Amino acid sequence: MTTVRQVGIVGVGLMGHGIASSLLRAGHQVSFLEHPGNQPVEDLLAAGATALSAGSEVAKKR
Repeated sequence: MTTVRQVGIVGVGLMGHGIASSLLRAGHQVSFLEHPGNQPVEDLLAAGATALSAGSEVAKKR
C-alpha cells in the first residue's frame, strides 16, 4: 500500500513537468505554481494537478 502524499512544485519546466507527471501517475496529489515559464500544463490539469497563483499557496497546499 502506497501512502498518498501532497506535493507542491514550483516550476514545471522540462524537469518539473516530468516529475509532476510521474507523481500523478503514482497517485499523489500535485499542486504547482502557475507562471509563464511553465511547459504546457493541460495534461497535468487533466491528470488531477492543481495550478496555484502564488508560491505561498503552494507551500500551504503541500
